[in-house]
Amino acid sequence: SREPLEGLKVYLFNPSGSYLGKYLIPDSQGQAVFHLPHQPYMVRVDYLGRQFWSDPFTGQDTTVTIPRGLAQVHMTRVGANVAESKVYLFSEAGSNLGWYRITDSAGICEFIIPSESYKFRADEGGSQYWTPVTGIIAGQVTLLEVKLE
Repeated sequence: SREPLEGLKVYLFNPSGSYLGKYLIPDSQGQAVFHLPHQPYMVRVDYLGRQFWSDPFTGQDTTVTIPRGLAQVHMTRVGANVAESKVYLFSEAGSNLGWYRITDSAGICEFIIPSESYKFRADEGGSQYWTPVTGIIAGQVTLLEVKLE
């Protein structure tokens, strides 16, 4: 999907990658407007520990696209859905990315996240349950089953 992401900083760089000391936070439409001299620039957005760059641009609009997919984590215990449990998002290398969701009455929680590999950790009853490293593909739904057996 192509909906704007709010609250992310857009950093301004020259085409060689040097930070120019300016950033903006996009509005609710996902737009940040820099008023700049007519010369080449690039912008970067940091999201979940990754950097996403625009192509170089001069005097025209540019877009930073963050390709994302949907991860659905489904928790069950002996075949029954497990609701109201926290599921945390981790990088492939095991760094906590600071996001969690709580499973609904169907035992499912969802993460819309950039296309990359991740691990998820479900915390339930004082125990931790990990998914294997799973690749998330842009525009697709990936279902992960967590069985608390």
